[in-house]
Amino acid sequence: GQDISTGRIIGGYVPAPHSIRYIVSIQTTGGAHFCGGSLINRYWVLTAAHCNIGCDKMVIVAGDYSLNTYDGTEQYFQPLRMISHPQYDNKTNNADIMLIKLKRPVKLNGYVTIVALPRHEASLSEGRVCRVSGWGYTSTAGGQIPNTLRTVKLPIVSSSRCNSTESFNGNITYSMICAGYNSGGKDACKKKDCREDGLLYYLQTPR
Repeated sequence: GQDISTGRIIGGYVPAPHSIRYIVSIQTTGGAHFCGGSLINRYWVLTAAHCNIGCDKMVIVAGDYSLNTYDGTEQYFQPLRMISHPQYDNKTNNADIMLIKLKRPVKLNGYVTIVALPRHEASLSEGRVCRVSGWGYTSTAGGQIPNTLRTVKLPIVSSSRCNSTESFNGNITYSMICAGYNSGGKDACKKKDCREDGLLYYLQTPR
């Protein structure tokens, strides 16, 4: 079956309401959150390819902060089409990235905005700190999805270090980014990628 399990935001914190305005909640038509995404323009959302459950089965919610509360800031959209990376492999998670085109454009305001994308030549050098945000589980044990958006800052780790025998042993591909702390305690990952010892983690798309 389709894997739509929510990821994790470990060791993060609750940001100020609507301070991260480019994040969207991808939900089932029944209102259950299962993935997150980022608005890259008024029509397009960037997310993970494994979030593809079919256009007719999902709703995109912009301007959300607390999943179980209607604040009046939310905007709801139906997807028009989805474009998964042609090299996506659901067994290895290679190229786990997808674009969703909305049927109508989002309205930009104080609660909804576009993410600032890096330049094509931008460096992802080791140690550079990046932000991951979403509604993922807050522990490796799972439990309940938090109702409120969370965020965490993580340093980039080199692919060579992440591919070492102590970590992912060569399973990290060119399409993946490694990030995390040697001491553990903070990360963002899918369930099967989390490691209790906190060595290293890889990221593909925030939840």
